Amino acid sequence: MRFYLVFVLITSFALSACSRLSEAPVEVSSGSQSATSTPTPVPHAPEKIDQDLERAIAEIAQAAKGKVGVGALMLETGDAAYLNRQEHFAMQSVYKLPIAMAAMHQVDTGAYKVDSDISITPADYVRRGFHSPIRNLNPQGTVMRLDDVLRYSISESDGSANDVMLNIAGGP
Repeated sequence: MRFYLVFVLITSFALSACSRLSEAPVEVSSGSQSATSTPTPVPHAPEKIDQDLERAIAEIAQAAKGKVGVGALMLETGDAAYLNRQEHFAMQSVYKLPIAMAAMHQVDTGAYKVDSDISITPADYVRRGFHSPIRNLNPQGTVMRLDDVLRYSISESDGSANDVMLNIAGGP
């Protein structure tokens, strides 16, 4: 039961940033997009560690038979749970979901629509040796809808698409 709760919680966090669509039409190039303002950090509630949830996560992680790290924090309430909090892990493609969520926040604010045309130039491509179906299929560049770039980033683990999504999100 706890596993499903954790799964639902994480999935709901991921989907909440993608739940609303904007009506404002915008077409922009990812390469020319620059952040015009720095977001103001929002203070969050003090951390309250849920030790029962941490034990449940640890139990679930044992099935992986490997090194597992988990961190979950509900910013509004401070409810938190961790596993191997002090360990260091390679990012792999874990960063792609929060970048996609930040880019979809731009849809929420009206800066983009999910069907906005996004210009992707060879300058946007990750170098050879990094996975990029967009680069491989369109060596001269292309124009894609934002939702297609998002799909390549998340579903295809396309490094070029992720870099474009990072630009849409406003940069690092």
